[in-house]
Amino acid sequence: MTAIHLVGGFLGAGKTTAIIQASKTLMRQGKRVGVITNDQGKYLVDTAYYRAEDIPAVEVTGGCFCCHYTELDEQIQTLLDDIQPDVLFAESVGSCADIVATVLNPLNRFRAQDDLTTTYSAFTDARLLQRYLRGEDMPFSEDVVYLFGQQLEESGMLVINKSDLLSKETAGLLREMAANKFPGKPLCLVSTLTDGGLQPWMDWLSVSSNALPLPLSGFDYERYTQAELKMAWADLQFKICRAAPSLGYLWIDLIGSLLAHLHKRSVPIAHLKIVARAGGFFCKTSITSQAETDWKTAIPAQVSGDLEVTLNLRVELPAVALEDLLNAWVASYPGVMKMLKMQVFQPGKPRATHRMLTPQG
Repeated sequence: MTAIHLVGGFLGAGKTTAIIQASKTLMRQGKRVGVITNDQGKYLVDTAYYRAEDIPAVEVTGGCFCCHYTELDEQIQTLLDDIQPDVLFAESVGSCADIVATVLNPLNRFRAQDDLTTTYSAFTDARLLQRYLRGEDMPFSEDVVYLFGQQLEESGMLVINKSDLLSKETAGLLREMAANKFPGKPLCLVSTLTDGGLQPWMDWLSVSSNALPLPLSGFDYERYTQAELKMAWADLQFKICRAAPSLGYLWIDLIGSLLAHLHKRSVPIAHLKIVARAGGFFCKTSITSQAETDWKTAIPAQVSGDLEVTLNLRVELPAVALEDLLNAWVASYPGVMKMLKMQVFQPGKPRATHRMLTPQG
């Protein structure tokens, strides 16, 4: 039997880090694990990150699972054939919603004869959820906030991540608020930075009798489309060609400069993800709108040789404006960055391959 765990939730919620840690735990237990990544773009930080951790990973690119269901099913079959997994994690792009009707139900219908179980979890940053439940100002427009709320609403398990950033008292109050907002919904507070911090989620995943969540009722595809159209996506691959012992410091300066360009324009950052390689060195940096301050600790002070970099940036800004901003950033470091690929775009209207209100059709 193979357990397929769909994992959704908004950009920057910590899905990838959690899946990596869960995968490693399962692999230490002798389980065979595979991952399917997903994004609107083509050059994915997440896939590189999984593979660097020796976790078998394939990807569905150029759109969400719901709009590329056939490709998702093909990748599921690829992993079933190649590694005969006990567990598959399918990590949905962070701007996707209506996953129960467009992914989970079709999966259970079309693979009803296979020996599979399925779950759907949605991750959320505890700090962003706290602002949402308190009715405080959110860093995004109303349509994007609508998308965020719908992701939480349809989850089979609501996973409140980064709870270590809250006090014990605040975390307890947040749990109470979430339980009141989503009565009857399974939920847990987790952290990828504390020992055993993911155990509540993993315990839930291990129960094969979990009831399938219901699809969203009255989901507004027009607002969903507007939320997608307000987000710009940028995928960059480049080298930092500067053979100097202070390359690590230069790297910190580069990322700090990019953040300064974004903050100067008051651009809401949904997620900035970067992987960098130099020889045997590999690191991943993740920054969101929630005032991340520890990203510099992921970069060694001294790195020598060229850095090969993949950068994924998701912000609320027109694509043309984002491309201008990125070009200005690159131009401010003449001779430092050798750009290999740059793709900046606005996602199109979501067009689901299937939409089923039940697994039977």
